[in-house]
Amino acid sequence: MLIDASSRHEFVSTLDGFVGYNQKRIAEDDRSKTAFRCPGSLRLYEYVYIDYVLVKSYDLSKHLEHFILAFEMMRKLNMKMNPLKCAFGVKASNFLGFFVHKNGIEVDQNKAKAVLEASPPTNKKELHKFLGKINYV
Repeated sequence: MLIDASSRHEFVSTLDGFVGYNQKRIAEDDRSKTAFRCPGSLRLYEYVYIDYVLVKSYDLSKHLEHFILAFEMMRKLNMKMNPLKCAFGVKASNFLGFFVHKNGIEVDQNKAKAVLEASPPTNKKELHKFLGKINYV
């Protein structure tokens, strides 16, 4: 759904966080909402997983407004982005492994090529490995 909502916009900016997956701590009162079960215990997340940020807009003036709002929020939360892994105000971008543009979304061609060139699995173990590789394509 996130990927579908990312397409059909004229301008996109993708931002990649520095060590994004552990940047924001979850408020103590809200951690119970993140509970998950492990063998023999119940665990709670302590951090919000944030790695990629997407700013999308139908026109350039709105994109600048949206971009300013996004950066103000990131500054307020003290989030750090990696400028070498960001794309600003582009017509198309790679986002979460998909090529996103105003006409829709496409599978990353490098991932598609890897699947097409893979040898067919010949046993259960190879099938399991293959399915793991294509899980996100």
